Amino acid sequence: MAWLTLFFAGLLEMAWALFLKQSDGLTRLVPTIGFVVTLALSMFLLAVALKTLPLATAYAVWVGIGAAGVAAAGIIFMGEPLAVPVPDRDRRGRPAGAGRLIGGARSRGCAGGPARTLRPGPEGSGRDRPAGDQGVLFRLRHALGYRSQ
Repeated sequence: MAWLTLFFAGLLEMAWALFLKQSDGLTRLVPTIGFVVTLALSMFLLAVALKTLPLATAYAVWVGIGAAGVAAAGIIFMGEPLAVPVPDRDRRGRPAGAGRLIGGARSRGCAGGPARTLRPGPEGSGRDRPAGDQGVLFRLRHALGYRSQ
């Protein structure tokens, strides 16, 4: 049931983003009301889903549904270009960017995975380090006091 709730929260996230675009900077009344209502409902359903789902997993899925849905709706219904070239940067555009976002969340273990192995840090530091290069998420977890099991 929590997954279904999370799915609807993601759809509502997509809806509030689309209403925000249509509100023209919150200057048009009806889309602004739609934005506020769908934003509140999306947050409420996310909060309900978080009662039973892990935060990282639920948030990654919620954002993924919203981001992928808004990108698709923008391309299909609003006539936005499929790719937005940026000078001196990666030119693969939105599909590749969305794929990297979702793939990155998946590869970081947001959807569950094996516990990371730690090795002792410098002697006397009381800090553990990842066995391999685990990057920003490890440092954030470490700063917040989380330890792998």
